[in-house]
Amino acid sequence: MDDRIARIQAKLAALPSAEKPVLNPALAEQQVSSFEDLHSIRLPENLDSS
Repeated sequence: MDDRIARIQAKLAALPSAEKPVLNPALAEQQVSSFEDLHSIRLPENLDSS
């Protein structure tokens, strides 16, 4: 999984400044839990490597 994240980060960094995406801030734990409950799923744990 870490290789995929690294590739995505490299692709985002390589974009011209005019095309840089704006990513939303991380969701609060309660928001994630509500989403999981609503959709009867379990999302993977946080993979943030910072």
